[in-house]
Amino acid sequence: ILAAVGIWLVVMKIKSLAKDFTSDKPADIAMVELPTEQADAFGVKVQAFQEAMKDDTPARLVLTANEINAALNSSPDFQKMGGRVNVRIDGDQIEGAVSVPLDVLEKAGAPVKMFGVQGRYFNGKAKFRVGLEAGRLLIFLDQVEANGKTLPEAVMKELRSKNLAEDAM
Repeated sequence: ILAAVGIWLVVMKIKSLAKDFTSDKPADIAMVELPTEQADAFGVKVQAFQEAMKDDTPARLVLTANEINAALNSSPDFQKMGGRVNVRIDGDQIEGAVSVPLDVLEKAGAPVKMFGVQGRYFNGKAKFRVGLEAGRLLIFLDQVEANGKTLPEAVMKELRSKNLAEDAM
């Protein structure tokens, strides 16, 4: 009986957090599309970088916020999810806004009905620190706000400690 009550309390807490940090409507996030000439130049730049990587040749890839936005929003995986993203670059920080339907979690096996997020959206803003150290890409999360509220510090402490680009290397 105690285990059942404990599980019920955990599920209720998760449902409460889901209501606090999600919305029943997607956020209105501007979608960026590059003009044809810029899209072509972006494609050439990325292809040249990929070829240099294949040949083990040192290469540098510099992207603008518009190029990153266009690449993310045109990604087949991201389009399949039905999400929207818009990033802005400010020095060594990247700020981003995202709106993603949480129903995609159901496809990954998450019990969205049980946690009360079916038909809801994660509408958030985040700030990331980006850098290179000894040839390694470093991306750390600094701040996350969802549905107008900052994530709890216990969650943020864990998120801040992870290099989000670790698997990219």
